[in-house]
Amino acid sequence: MRTILRVSIAACAILAARCACAADNSGNESDFWAPSADSEWAIRRNLWPEGLGFGLRKGAQTAGFGFGAGSGMKIFGGTETHDLVLGRICYGRVLTDVVGGQIWPRGNFEWRVELMGAGQYRPKDAYLVGLTPLLRYDFATGSRWMPFVDIGAGLSVTDMGRPDLSTKFEFNIQAGGGLNYFVRPNTALTLQYRYLHVSNARIAYPDHGVNMGVASTGMTWYF
Repeated sequence: MRTILRVSIAACAILAARCACAADNSGNESDFWAPSADSEWAIRRNLWPEGLGFGLRKGAQTAGFGFGAGSGMKIFGGTETHDLVLGRICYGRVLTDVVGGQIWPRGNFEWRVELMGAGQYRPKDAYLVGLTPLLRYDFATGSRWMPFVDIGAGLSVTDMGRPDLSTKFEFNIQAGGGLNYFVRPNTALTLQYRYLHVSNARIAYPDHGVNMGVASTGMTWYF
């Protein structure tokens, strides 16, 4: 488990470092956003009404994927640690123009839906499939770095079973945050960490629940 997490983090760090070096070698920050097929396309689509990095256009859409691993935790009644590897694909739509700036930092609210597929390898082999709507807040930093926080709840199917779960149909709750690093005005490397909870809301017993922290890496496209 630790090896998987270390490899994922190392791969993202290397990619981020290479992108940063490319931007530095070009002379200055503005060169990073120099005209290209991607940047001209992004400008035509008006993805960044106030300038690149200063908040997305209302109605802008996102699509992406990610891979990662989850490390189980014995909390909130869970009796076992459940470790797994996972992949996810996602689609999103920006709900608002740039908001905030006084009470909280400027940014956009974004609605997302994610399809997750996971394979548990400890304490036994099992699968987990989930579909989760989420609400995300993307912070407008005025740079190629865009942090975010999100929270959501959805439906899952799993055969993890006893002692922590008793049904194949489960609910999932997710909450966490991450960082988008834009390698192009419409393309970002995405690093993310979330808390994931799976249970059936007391539909049947036992229902101790499955809890874990999930770290993942991936790419996101904006259009």
